[in-house]
Amino acid sequence: MKNEIEKLKKLTNVYSEVHSALNEIQNEVIRLATMRSELSEVLKNTRCEEKKIINKLEKTYNKKLKSDDILEIIKTYEQGLIL
Repeated sequence: MKNEIEKLKKLTNVYSEVHSALNEIQNEVIRLATMRSELSEVLKNTRCEEKKIINKLEKTYNKKLKSDDILEIIKTYEQGLIL
């Protein structure tokens, strides 16, 4: 009987440790899912604002802007040549 009680004690400890580890993993999964959702929302909003500004610039320049055009506009602005 003593051996069974020792074995039960060890099994209970193992179960407890594994259960705690799984709970930690579950909490981390929830944290990461929340973070992913928040970042996705920021990315979506950023892209939407970016598109609005690009559309406005395309109207101003009266042409479809490519990535290189946009980078050149930003560079020119940073040099103080665009107000």
